[in-house]
Amino acid sequence: METESEKATEPVTIKKIRRISNTGVWKNHEQKDDKANFLKKTLIYGFNGTGKTTISRIFSSIIDEKIDENLPNSCEFVIELSDGTTINSTEIKNHLGENLLVFNRDFIDRNVIRADGTASPIFYISEENADAAPKLATVKRRLEKLAGEETQAEENKKQSAKEFKEFKTKTAGQVRDMGGVFRTQTYNASHLQNDFEKQEYKQGKLLKDEEVEIHRNIVSSNAPLPKIEYSPTIDFGLQDRLAKLVRKLDVTIGNTIDTILQEHSDMVGWVQSGHEYHKNNGLDHCLFCKNPISESRKINLDKLFDASWLNIQADLNKELDGLKLVIKNLKGSVQTLPRSHDIDVNKRALFEETRPKFREIIVNAETAVELAVLLLSEKAEKPFQSVSIPTELNDFVESSWSEDVGKTLSSIIEIIKDHNEAFDEHEKRRKISADALKNHILLKEEKQYENLSERCKQNDNELERIGNELREANVEKLALSEQLSKHGVALPYLNALLQDYLGHKDITLRSKDEGYELLRSDGSVATTLSEGEKTAIGFCYFITLLKAEGRNNKELVIVIDDPISSLDTQSMTHAFALIKRRTKKCAQVIVLTHNIQFLHMVKRNFKNTYSGQVEPNSQFLYLKCECSTDDLTNRETSLTLMPELIRDYESEYHYLFYLTYTATTTDEFSQLFLLPNAIRKMLEIFLAYASPGTDSFSAAIAEIQDNKEMTREEITALERLLQIESHGGIVGATSLSSLTIEEAKHAASAAMKYIRNRDKNHYKQMRKLILPS
Repeated sequence: METESEKATEPVTIKKIRRISNTGVWKNHEQKDDKANFLKKTLIYGFNGTGKTTISRIFSSIIDEKIDENLPNSCEFVIELSDGTTINSTEIKNHLGENLLVFNRDFIDRNVIRADGTASPIFYISEENADAAPKLATVKRRLEKLAGEETQAEENKKQSAKEFKEFKTKTAGQVRDMGGVFRTQTYNASHLQNDFEKQEYKQGKLLKDEEVEIHRNIVSSNAPLPKIEYSPTIDFGLQDRLAKLVRKLDVTIGNTIDTILQEHSDMVGWVQSGHEYHKNNGLDHCLFCKNPISESRKINLDKLFDASWLNIQADLNKELDGLKLVIKNLKGSVQTLPRSHDIDVNKRALFEETRPKFREIIVNAETAVELAVLLLSEKAEKPFQSVSIPTELNDFVESSWSEDVGKTLSSIIEIIKDHNEAFDEHEKRRKISADALKNHILLKEEKQYENLSERCKQNDNELERIGNELREANVEKLALSEQLSKHGVALPYLNALLQDYLGHKDITLRSKDEGYELLRSDGSVATTLSEGEKTAIGFCYFITLLKAEGRNNKELVIVIDDPISSLDTQSMTHAFALIKRRTKKCAQVIVLTHNIQFLHMVKRNFKNTYSGQVEPNSQFLYLKCECSTDDLTNRETSLTLMPELIRDYESEYHYLFYLTYTATTTDEFSQLFLLPNAIRKMLEIFLAYASPGTDSFSAAIAEIQDNKEMTREEITALERLLQIESHGGIVGATSLSSLTIEEAKHAASAAMKYIRNRDKNHYKQMRKLILPS
């Protein structure tokens, strides 16, 4: 058991992040228990966009004792140390001192790689040529003075550019607010600058206050109602048509019909059919009553059912069809009649007065025609009887309907014409007023624009002058430094680290001037560095700090945020080996990553290699980022224990399968923003084993399309996923997808169905693995 004195001498480390809030996805995270405490070896895994970099920047804030420049000013955090001390964002104090070191992308940009691609120098002054030292000191003072002037000039440039930008943004806002750009809210500072440069606004004039108000009222008036197309089909000869029909309804077929058929005219059709049958088959006796059919009877029936009978029947049917079409057109003329609120407000009152009159006239015609159809149908059934004509029909025939409908329809058409013309005129007037307002504002602000533009140009010229003097002074300084300097002492160590990190000698450092020049293996200068190369050089520089300035490794708290950016698998392995060797004696190592391969490397190292169990001093944490199903951008992160499916297995496939499966079984799935990428990666991994050689999502879709049990809708859902997610890599999920929630869920269901059909046993075993027992 440890004694109290031994405990007291233990190095101070980070115990927990009590709280992070008001910082991106870290909206309100609080850790109230000790489950997610940091231990000696702490690994934090999170997908891109889940707040990993924010954690490393919070630790950087502790070093600088101020909120990191890349964090919002609203950022709040509370860090608890192992000795019970807390570090609060409201008054940051670095209780860890020089023992806290943080490596991240910001560290490289700020401390290691210069803008021109060279590394910072290690500089020594030799005893030889000491007479050059005073000259060098003078040049350095001049450089310091120029550097101060450059800083001030850059600040002046920044300030004038800011004021100019704010002016353009504000003035563009005035144009938008006053309607100076017709029917749009896209007018911005760029449009404003373009208008000032074209100077077309000078064709306008400064407006008086009352003129401004008039134009604003025109521009801000409600948008006109849409144009109306109304062309009803009206039979203006309807009364004449019905008058002729009335005469037909009063006529019988002739005098040849006998008394019996007149009394039973409903039987005429039956008698006609029987007569034709007997005649065509040469029958002299009635099949119905067995009595003989006399020749006189046959002659009378022939006369009765001659061609005139057929013509009358056809004429009645034609009239019936025609009247039905008239009814349809009459109904359509009412149904397509515009509503009052569709008409321009200036014409609405007249329309509301005319519209019911027109409807009434049309309804009266409908009633008359429907009555005529009824009578015509009756006549068709009883052609040998005269049909009685109702008074209502006669009244309509003799009314002034044709004249009335013509007048009211003409009035409605005229109203609609005026309505449509008002639409065109409204747009034209708004455009004229909008341009007048824009020109007015530009003329009003012209002088201020010219002043601010001139200030920006002057500051640019001043900065250019200082830059030229700086370059001249640096040339003189370099010439003197060649006589005085000895540097490169650290080169062997740095190059050895870099080679160990990358696993090759493709890049080395060579002493040059006041720094180190980067060379390729062919001797050419590496003026352009890849992200992986920058990471390698930066991390080697970081490693040298572990022994610098008298630091004791056993007291160091090291925070490392993804030191393998853009490295291939081989280089990543070398990099991890370097990390493992150089940091194993440190008091605490905190590693953050989104890379699944690097995660497994660190995870294996943090586990007990002989038992497979997690060591007591190792902690595995996870950035759990959740969102509501209503808004995928409204995400919130919390720091939790790493899911077992990530911690205990060597493949992320288990976790991806879990995410996809869960999305198909519940509506309360809080990680929908990860779903599209998770489905894509899961299918790629599955097919890499189920169908060797199928290592891309495009090939995966082709393989899935051949599956007979997949529906067209399911294949379409996965094809849509391909279109959105085909750019993703296999290492680590990306952030937000443009796939909708429903599309993502459909794709998840289709993917699960495909895996189940492809390998039922695999699907069954995976379900058993991911579901709680």
